[in-house]
Amino acid sequence: MNYPTRAVLFLLLGGLCIFLLQREENRGTFTAANRAWIDGLLSISEQQIREPSVTFLKIDDQTREMLEAEGPLGPLDYALLCKKLSIYSPKVAAIEPVLAWEGEPELALNSLKTATLELDALLLGCELEDNPVGADISGSILDLFPSITNVQGDLSGLPSFTGSRSLPDLTLRILGNIGFIRIDLSDVDGDEEDALLVPLLAINGGRVVPSFVLQAVMLENDVEESDVRAVLGDAIYLGDDLRVPIDARGRLTVFSKLRGALPVHDADILIPDPAAIVDEDAIDTVELTDNERKALEERVVLIGLNDERLRSIPLDGSEEKISPAELSALAIATVQSGRYIRKLATPQQAFIWTALLLAGLGLLAANAGTARILWFVLVIVFLISSLIAFKVGQFWQPPIIPAALVICIFVSVFLPRKPTAGEETNPEDDIIV
Repeated sequence: MNYPTRAVLFLLLGGLCIFLLQREENRGTFTAANRAWIDGLLSISEQQIREPSVTFLKIDDQTREMLEAEGPLGPLDYALLCKKLSIYSPKVAAIEPVLAWEGEPELALNSLKTATLELDALLLGCELEDNPVGADISGSILDLFPSITNVQGDLSGLPSFTGSRSLPDLTLRILGNIGFIRIDLSDVDGDEEDALLVPLLAINGGRVVPSFVLQAVMLENDVEESDVRAVLGDAIYLGDDLRVPIDARGRLTVFSKLRGALPVHDADILIPDPAAIVDEDAIDTVELTDNERKALEERVVLIGLNDERLRSIPLDGSEEKISPAELSALAIATVQSGRYIRKLATPQQAFIWTALLLAGLGLLAANAGTARILWFVLVIVFLISSLIAFKVGQFWQPPIIPAALVICIFVSVFLPRKPTAGEETNPEDDIIV
């Protein structure tokens, strides 16, 4: 078989592999293989990884049943959860649902206020909006948010907001810190590929404010806003010790593999079983397992909604989905662990695929014996370069398509070939291994 024919067959085979395998990659077919590949890179690179210290307490139908709540939880329900949580002295109590109600009695709101005062550090979620025809946010509302003044780079890429869509009740605003969990009518939630991107900064006019996730990290590490420096496209520096990589739009790429290391419990573990209470004086105590107790003590404890209808964020491009609250918990865990592992964008992956195809064409043109030696060199170079990219920049790429292209090169190189003019034939060159 002459070189042009071999080259055409190789390109057709390689192109077909890229098309079919990329389609399956988008469907999440190779999620397990990707995780194994990342595990291998982690073990070989011997990175120093910290264990995350955040716990996700999820509110779902089971929690509502325990609290005998038919709809959204009310202030008395959250008062009970906060009072029980304060027993275990979490480092930060981060409540993701916006604590705002209409027509609730003042007594119920005061009960919630009293319960939150027992917490060491309280972080409340809110929703902002980017609506050019809506009412502008007032100065008094804007002053509720910390201001990050040391920001370097092009601010036009940051997600912007013009008003507040939903804020905690006025009774609670002055008790804790407030951070945005989302910006309505904005493309802040749009992601690239299947990457989980969480905004850490937003802007109103010239004022930059930190998100719910970033403030949770700031509170845990006792970092004031004056000690925060943001370099867009590089990182957010919290004091002298903590660096959080961000893109040009101020977004963090969440490492979804931390999901297995994230303690997740039903919020009803804080609710005593009425049937088990025999002493009214002991009503404030809740029997927890050792794992449950450790998951609440000296950690960031995020209380969030996790109803099935809210689980809409695809995980790793697969059919499995998570809620915005769990995504926030994973984002906090990513910062705590230092696992800023980012997948190469499709154009960067395509560059590598093209390089492998060109390398294959070059090997096909070489002497058969030389080509076989160079094929092994190509495999070694690819593995070493992948490890270096991961260790230096924590970049990784899905391994299936490059592996398929390497196999295509292997098959094409070992196919029987027609000797060119002046080339001596070697019977061993026509043996298919």
